[in-house]
Amino acid sequence: MRLRIFLTAGVGAALVLGGLFFFTKANHPAENPEIPVEAPENVSQNSSNSLRKNASSPALVAAAPSPEPSLTAPVNSLDDQIFELTELGARNDPESFRRIIASLQDPKPEIRTAALEATIQFGSRDAIPVLKELAAKTEDAREKVAILDAAEFLELPSFREVRDRRHAKTNSPVVAPK
Repeated sequence: MRLRIFLTAGVGAALVLGGLFFFTKANHPAENPEIPVEAPENVSQNSSNSLRKNASSPALVAAAPSPEPSLTAPVNSLDDQIFELTELGARNDPESFRRIIASLQDPKPEIRTAALEATIQFGSRDAIPVLKELAAKTEDAREKVAILDAAEFLELPSFREVRDRRHAKTNSPVVAPK
């Protein structure tokens, strides 16, 4: 009796797993030629295929769009600007830092909020005096608190600094009293 229940449950589980596997394979565009894969609006299907075939061509590599946001290209929508600030916050270069700091004074509050978050993500203590100066000029109480909180966060010691302090305390020479 127990064997029948075990076999029935095993066969049922195998059918369910097999069905899930088949379902995911059947609906995946790369695996199923019946599901159309749409090309980008500005690229025809033939040029898309020729780009794939000749990807090693220097002219095509130079003309290929960069996946990173450009630091000089104008940004149109609010969402694009916020996305760009998020991307800049993950970089570690002076130009990104300059763009983030400049965006802290944008007239749109959404951009200022995204720039503040990018400043925190960037993690440079060089932003602390700028944030404190900006907080002094800001009239909105909530925005002022957010800016001061960001400056306070950036003033916190890093994990490495805390670890080095602890290491210095534990490895300092102990002088026994005479």
